[in-house]
Amino acid sequence: KVGDNPTITAPIYANVGNEQLRLVDLSVDYNPNALGVSAVRPGADWRGDLISNINNAAGSTSLGGISASSLSGTRVHIATIDFVVRDSSLSFDLGGVVRTLASLTGDDIGDSTPRRFIAGAFGASHTPLD
Repeated sequence: KVGDNPTITAPIYANVGNEQLRLVDLSVDYNPNALGVSAVRPGADWRGDLISNINNAAGSTSLGGISASSLSGTRVHIATIDFVVRDSSLSFDLGGVVRTLASLTGDDIGDSTPRRFIAGAFGASHTPLD
């Protein structure tokens, strides 16, 4: 619940099953009237640098990188995005575009890219989805 807390965090997960994830490039879209991005951090499972552009465009942040080791599983924690709450009366819907989700050899994981995704919704009366 947001309450009086001016920041919230949104973990970003990928379900890659038995595939060997090494490359990621995606953007996360949000309502810029409700939220602003303050930081993008590597997730607990990510091994290596994660490059982000938090000022990509109003309502969108980009992130990507190459993991130092292969990752697999139904809930791979790629990144965590920290948001500043601008207006807690608005819905904090998240979505985005997967531009690359691939193995080190460049083999796509999942459906063809680019593809849209829905990350979830949370707000003043909701618990963040993770």
